[in-house]
Amino acid sequence: MVTILFGIFAITQAVQIDYWWKFGPGPGFLPMWASIILIFGGCLLLVQALRKPKQDENRPKDPQKIKRIGNVAGVAGLMVLTAVGMIYLGFTITIFLFMALMIHVLGKYRWYTTVGTALFISLTFYLSFAKWLQVPLPEGIFGF
Repeated sequence: MVTILFGIFAITQAVQIDYWWKFGPGPGFLPMWASIILIFGGCLLLVQALRKPKQDENRPKDPQKIKRIGNVAGVAGLMVLTAVGMIYLGFTITIFLFMALMIHVLGKYRWYTTVGTALFISLTFYLSFAKWLQVPLPEGIFGF
């Protein structure tokens, strides 16, 4: 229900932006369609929740549920730390640390696979955005 309400709010904001320009889609094109998809997804979730049979009280609890909730909480906490880390460490180092922790904790890979993949992803982001597209990325105390 919250997803549907947020999608409706996003549509009310998107209609205030030009949907179409003389030469093609305007700045309101993407927010409008993203809002529509959000509402559609929210409706699917609502229907799925309403059709789900009630759980039997005598049925044993799912032991993996706590682990999954912990994983979600860990990812959320890591994202908050990443946002704060951008200010002090900059984009490249923060993304490297974020990816390394995500791959290691959630993927349970060996350290050399974790470091190699995180290094590849962070350098690819840096080269794509900072060098090729010339998007200014947050710089930390080390200057990159």
